[in-house]
This record gives sequence, C-alpha cells and structure tokens, in this order.
Amino acid sequence: METLAHYLSIIIMSAFKFELGPFMALKEGLSVYESIILCFTGMMAMVILLAYGGSYIKEKFKSRPKKKKRKIFTKKNRLIVKIWRKDGIKGVAFLTPILFGPPLGMIIILTLGADKRQIIKYMFISAVMWSAVINITLFYFSTYIHAL
Repeated sequence: METLAHYLSIIIMSAFKFELGPFMALKEGLSVYESIILCFTGMMAMVILLAYGGSYIKEKFKSRPKKKKRKIFTKKNRLIVKIWRKDGIKGVAFLTPILFGPPLGMIIILTLGADKRQIIKYMFISAVMWSAVINITLFYFSTYIHAL
C-alpha cells in the first residue's frame, strides 16, 4: 500500500510539474525504469484529461465574469505565439514538459486550436522522449553527485 502511495504521488507530481517527478522518484529510491513509466503516465493522464475535458473547462472559464483586463502582449505570450508560428503543435508539445508543464501546455494547444488526435500523438512522443532523457540523465548523474 505504501508503494502505491509513492507511485501515485510521482504520477500526480508529473501530471502538474513534469520535471519534479524524476526527482521524487530518485528520492523515493525507485529504479530508473519505474520513474520513466510513472512520469510518462502522469503527463499522459493530464493530457488525456484535458484533451477530452478541456472543452468543458474552457466553457466554464468563458462563463465566469472577468475581474480586470489582462495584458495581451506579455513576454510569455510572445514566446508561445513565436513557437506556435514556427513549429506548430510539434514545437509546443516538445517544450511542454520542460518549459510549460502539462496543464499549461495543453491549455496553450487547446486554445490555439489543434486536433485531439494530433495533440495526443505529439504529447505522447514528447512524454516518452523527455521522460527517458530527464530520468536517465538524473539517475546517471546522481551517482556522481553522491560520490562527491
């Protein structure tokens, strides 16, 4: 039961802030393979949840009264538009785990209007790649850090 709680905590952490999942897994003493699978699972759970529940959430946000006007042209918004124009859904999906986080990356992609199948496909590729890269790098270098 305790192992399940550790697994769920890593999945939830990866669903919201992808980069922190591998650090939690390392701290919990999990293997690199377990960590890769759990981080991937967390990100894809958030992606699927927002891909299919995103339209409902979007409608709820639209129906809320607006408190004050927000700036449209911020540095972050300019960066997002630049990435979207240059690379489209592939670019945003590639940067989502390390730059935006799964929820914000999904909101960006859904707001800019992409097909759900394409979203899931590119987010799947991104999750597999970044999960492997971050976890293998962290677990490999952690042995050197502990040796110091």
